[in-house]
Amino acid sequence: MAATTRRASLFLVTWLFALLYWRIARIEEKWSANMRPTNASGD
Repeated sequence: MAATTRRASLFLVTWLFALLYWRIARIEEKWSANMRPTNASGD
């Protein structure tokens, strides 16, 4: 029973970490899109 509980908690922790990482990556993508100047010429 303890091994099953450990597996379930590890599964949940992994999913929470993945969701958190995904949220941070999306926020950073929005920020970089907003901070990019609209008339950037690439110089």
